[in-house]
Amino acid sequence: KGSALDKATLLIALLRARNIAAEYKIGEILIEEEKLLALYEVTDNEEMVRVHTSLLDNYFNTQDVIYYRNGVRTWAMPHAWVNAYISGQW
Repeated sequence: KGSALDKATLLIALLRARNIAAEYKIGEILIEEEKLLALYEVTDNEEMVRVHTSLLDNYFNTQDVIYYRNGVRTWAMPHAWVNAYISGQW
């Protein structure tokens, strides 16, 4: 368990311990609302909104997390990736 940032932090520490340069990449991923309902294991849309926005309050303004892509309601979620310098390439 743990957040994407927790896992990225661990991976960066492990890579750096092996003298491999590594850095964070921070951004957001977009998830369609139906998939988010399944992720949070809720069936009620209002409950999903409550859970999702309470999690995001720690990251950024929750008013900016809903998008419409091709008419599908889509939610933004903060995410962290690791960028490592391996074999001369990032």
